Amino acid sequence: MSHRTYFPKRGDFIHFNASPSAGQETAGPHFALVMSPVSYSRKTGMAIVLIGTSKFKHQSHPRYGNVKYIPTGMIEPTRDNPVGEGVLFCDAVRQIDWRERSASYAGHAPRDFVEDALDRLLSAMEEDVGE
Repeated sequence: MSHRTYFPKRGDFIHFNASPSAGQETAGPHFALVMSPVSYSRKTGMAIVLIGTSKFKHQSHPRYGNVKYIPTGMIEPTRDNPVGEGVLFCDAVRQIDWRERSASYAGHAPRDFVEDALDRLLSAMEEDVGE
């Protein structure tokens, strides 16, 4: 799909260039799950996404506190990820200019997958009781 005719929509996985970044932010080519509706993409040229990676770390790694496994086949395989699987960081929210970051369609998630990712994001943002 050409980036001129494609508009990211909720539930789409996209490949995009996350650089430049700062600090511990994700950099380089990554995929992400689009959380914003297509009307937002059309109107603003932006997309709200959750960042994913195909580079697995041990589950005790602190970055893996709020992840969702992406099974084989949900995202398109790439040279660096020939099986097309990964993890979605459900607390790594980013607004991106999908045109400037060369976003391209990489797959689609079922509705229940998207809703669970959103629930995980919202739970990460809840206040701790008693603090």
